[in-house]
Amino acid sequence: MKRKYTAKAMGSLILLTALTAVIIISSVYVHHLLNKDALRLGKSVDGIIAGAQSGDWDKASESLDEVGSIWAGVKATWAALIDHQEIDNIDETMSRLRMFVKAEEMSSSMALKGYISHIPARESLTLENIL
Repeated sequence: MKRKYTAKAMGSLILLTALTAVIIISSVYVHHLLNKDALRLGKSVDGIIAGAQSGDWDKASESLDEVGSIWAGVKATWAALIDHQEIDNIDETMSRLRMFVKAEEMSSSMALKGYISHIPARESLTLENIL
C-alpha cells in the first residue's frame, strides 16, 4: 500500500531539512572563521614566545602589539559566537602578558596561546559539543 503525504507534511519536511542544512552550513563557516582567526593569533603569540625565549624583548613587544591589533579586529566577532568567559580569559591574559613583557618575564605567553587554540575545537559542530 502506498503512503500519500499531504502537502502540509511535505512542506514541514522541506522546512526541517532546509533549517538543518542552514545550521550545519553556518556551524562549518563559524568553525572555519574561528580556526582562521585562532591561527593568526597563535602565530603572533609564537612571536612573543620566541622573542621572550631569545631575550629579544623588543621583538616580543612588537609581536604583542600585533596580537593586540589582531585581537581588536576579531574580538567583536568572537563575542557574538563564543562564550563571553572565553573572551574575558583572553583579555585578562593579554593584560597580564603586557605586564610580563614590560617586566621582561615570560610566564603568561603559553596560557594565552592555550586559550586561543582551544576555542575552535570547543565551538565546532561535534557530537560531544551537541550533547
